[in-house]
Amino acid sequence: MSVRKNLQNKIFGDILVLEFDKQKNTHAQWKCLCMPCNKVHFFSASNLKSGNTKSCPSCGQKISNGLEQDIYWDLKKGEKITHISKKYNVARSVVYRVEDLVNKEKDRKTE
Repeated sequence: MSVRKNLQNKIFGDILVLEFDKQKNTHAQWKCLCMPCNKVHFFSASNLKSGNTKSCPSCGQKISNGLEQDIYWDLKKGEKITHISKKYNVARSVVYRVEDLVNKEKDRKTE
């Protein structure tokens, strides 16, 4: 069994590692803080060190304003979410966040 490396107070992308939480199967789970949204999440050491985890699920993948506008207009035209995510090579969750903006705009217009 290998020795667990101390990741406490290290930063991976937008994630600050606070403390060791537990061993889950063969993976060390760490209690972390997402610095942009100030929420606490738990991530495996292997995902942090490999770069697979750079932000929390709440913050998700970051995109430029230009790309957000392109996705926005595609949604307004009625394109499917899976098609848009493949077209711009982004996660569907990114498209869903932009879709929320479109829906909020529709709600404001109906009030």
